[in-house]
Amino acid sequence: MPNSKLFEGICPNCNKTLLTDKVTIDGEKTVHFKVSAPGKNIELFMSSIFNNFKLKVLPEGEKIDKGLRVKIFCPHCEEELPKIQAPCLCGGDIYYIIERPGLFEHVYFCNTNGCHEQKMQEEKIPTGNTPASP
Repeated sequence: MPNSKLFEGICPNCNKTLLTDKVTIDGEKTVHFKVSAPGKNIELFMSSIFNNFKLKVLPEGEKIDKGLRVKIFCPHCEEELPKIQAPCLCGGDIYYIIERPGLFEHVYFCNTNGCHEQKMQEEKIPTGNTPASP
């Protein structure tokens, strides 16, 4: 996708890159997470292209049902990724990662599969004690 903005994705807990070439989407590297839900522990790969909402999961054939809320973890430190305080409009949690080293912008996304508010956006968002709105 020429002229598309890419992001790297850095874990806010351990500061390691989440970008991998283990799985690609539309010819680009992906952002790698571990995901857990009742009865499921899978690897999730999210497109590293802004506003491309494609996902792939491993093991192949595993599905995340629409509406299912998952917990999202770093594949390196295995800590749950941080969330902003305000919930998504659907009631889910909004997780965030750092866009790329040295920047204070975050990429944030809802943990509810299929949520219409599930977007990757580059924005400065409060992560401390100040309530935030998605």
